[in-house]
Amino acid sequence: MAERIDAGVSFRPYQWSLAAAFAAFFCIPLDAPAQLPEKGKYGKTLVAHFRVPPEMVAKYAGFTASPPKPGDSPVISAMTADSVDWVSPVFDVKTSGNPHTLVVTMTGSAKADGGAGAIWTAGWKLDSGTTVSTLLPGLAKPEAKAGEWFMVTGASPTTFKEDRSVAVDLGLVRARNMDIASVQIDVWSGAADVSFLDVVGGWPARLVIFGLVLMALWRLGFRRPRS
Repeated sequence: MAERIDAGVSFRPYQWSLAAAFAAFFCIPLDAPAQLPEKGKYGKTLVAHFRVPPEMVAKYAGFTASPPKPGDSPVISAMTADSVDWVSPVFDVKTSGNPHTLVVTMTGSAKADGGAGAIWTAGWKLDSGTTVSTLLPGLAKPEAKAGEWFMVTGASPTTFKEDRSVAVDLGLVRARNMDIASVQIDVWSGAADVSFLDVVGGWPARLVIFGLVLMALWRLGFRRPRS
């Protein structure tokens, strides 16, 4: 026999189980990044791996960022500013491995409480002599404590139209409230893996699942009883 509660809704034991599962699903912090193994997170095959030499890292400490130009947007200002550039050894990329994702991991420590990070340009020095680069997002820690060590990673994917020899071109534009200790560069080829949580983690997918669960509960008798 169904149990009647004050709201006038009839629940059966299996309906309580469905409702609990439904509530648990929508309480999981799916917006948090999935804990994927390193291989597959940015691509399928590691094409190249570099560490910026210590002597170049030492130059970052003495670099004075150029002031922004009046009237320029922050993006244009960063792309045209002076920078400390490092170019990697040359390696080959093939169209069969597209996309190629440039992954930069930076470690360092905050000088004082508050946001800490760095603005970088990252891209490719092509065999034609042309350099193609863009701003690299994600290399910052919004809230850091003085002396706190942290590691941040940014990634930028590229699709090549032909097989060619390239080198990574990485430039420091500005460091804010941090001492840079090391910079690692990885180049991955192939599409990154997508987990189940990546698929259902977005709100559009959650709303679809919400509707399906409600429909299932309704059809199973999760409704007002007939008088």
